[in-house]
Amino acid sequence: MATRNEPEEIRIAPRKSTDDARQAVAPHTVRYMLAIGLAGVIVAFAIIYFIFV
Repeated sequence: MATRNEPEEIRIAPRKSTDDARQAVAPHTVRYMLAIGLAGVIVAFAIIYFIFV
């Protein structure tokens, strides 16, 4: 709720949800891409480690 001390532009500023502010919906596949990428990096480093040790 606005108070008297706030400037006019703050009192009339629109309120947006997180999805509206970012202009998109984050798909659930992002977590799978992140997990697969992380697993790939771990496997790559393990292979490099065993080759050079």
